[in-house]
Amino acid sequence: MALNNDPCRHEDEVLEDEAIHWLVRMMSGSFSSAELKQFEAWRRTSPEHQAALSRATDLWVQLGKPLEASHRAILYPADSVVASGWPFALPPKRAMMALFLLVISTMGCYQWMSYWRFNYATRLGEFREVSLNDGSTMWLNTDSAANVEISGSQRHVTLARGEAFFDVKHDEQLPFTVDAGSGHIRVLGTAFGVKIDGENTVVTVQRGKVSVSGDRQKTVTVDPDRSVTLNPSDNSLTVAQVDAARQLAWQKGLLIFENNTLNEIVHTLGHYDSRAVYLDYPQKDTLRLNASINIARVDDWYSQLEKALPLRVTRLGPVIWIRQAPDAG
Repeated sequence: MALNNDPCRHEDEVLEDEAIHWLVRMMSGSFSSAELKQFEAWRRTSPEHQAALSRATDLWVQLGKPLEASHRAILYPADSVVASGWPFALPPKRAMMALFLLVISTMGCYQWMSYWRFNYATRLGEFREVSLNDGSTMWLNTDSAANVEISGSQRHVTLARGEAFFDVKHDEQLPFTVDAGSGHIRVLGTAFGVKIDGENTVVTVQRGKVSVSGDRQKTVTVDPDRSVTLNPSDNSLTVAQVDAARQLAWQKGLLIFENNTLNEIVHTLGHYDSRAVYLDYPQKDTLRLNASINIARVDDWYSQLEKALPLRVTRLGPVIWIRQAPDAG
């Protein structure tokens, strides 16, 4: 089996790609007996094949991907232990039903906690534009959730997690308020973004003025192209000059970076891409880049990155592996 017939590629590169391919196939849940025979033949071809498989398996574990017992037995046949007997003190059919109900219950609980209990929510890599009843518009960034209360007596949003952008219709009689983490935001009509970043709350103003306060901090008024960060641990409230259009470009499907490290860029992309990224590049924390990335076409940027820098990007199934090119100095 050969995934790439390019004669210029190093043999180690080819073996690494083949090993990752086999590992991804094995974890896919549709690994056939015929493929198992092909895999065993590939692994026994040479010690180098087994070494490549070991490196790929180590990578998989570093990415936090658990190896099920069946996979572990295939990958490490000499160390595998075949368990006998059923792990439950129930007949097999009843045990399987109990396990099925447990899985369904756990999934339902997760769905309720993460999505169903909110008025609006997005999953990883998903965006949502919401037209509110007062004529305002809310955009939810990836993996975000909010509850909205719009009526004749109040205009209020609670951002439970993630990030949102608001374009608020002006109404002097009824302020628009947002609670997000430790931050409380009050406006009449403006455009601004709110982000829950760990324990901090970050408010960035694009148009108009925003009044921001914390649980125990004084209230500050934030002008356009400024952001305020609220930190509840030390009760700090920090205002900074920013490029609001750049910071809030995600609302238009773009991520814009200026003088960010490769590690920072890849970390941010992880909030929009469900694939696990393993960044094994020596200059990841010192190499600084400018980039404008279309969130819907992240792979295009990875391809450009591979052409511009002495690194290799391997994409196989749910894994992206970024490492230094073998012929790099």
